[in-house]
Amino acid sequence: MKDFFLTNEVPIHKKALGVLFFLTYAFFPFDLIPDYLAFLGLIDDVVIASFVLERFVKIAPESLKKKHKFIEK
Repeated sequence: MKDFFLTNEVPIHKKALGVLFFLTYAFFPFDLIPDYLAFLGLIDDVVIASFVLERFVKIAPESLKKKHKFIEK
């Protein structure tokens, strides 16, 4: 993750979009399933976090994908 933000290969607007994704969810968490429902309440948090991380991988340059051994299908 650190490499994504430190490299010059990723345009600044993509870096800003990534930060915006994280900050939006941190300050306005949208729960499909309320967290008080024990294990089920965490599922939507995991799904949204996975989606955001997947977006980071998709917009990362090929050099970073190769460096960290991410393979797209």
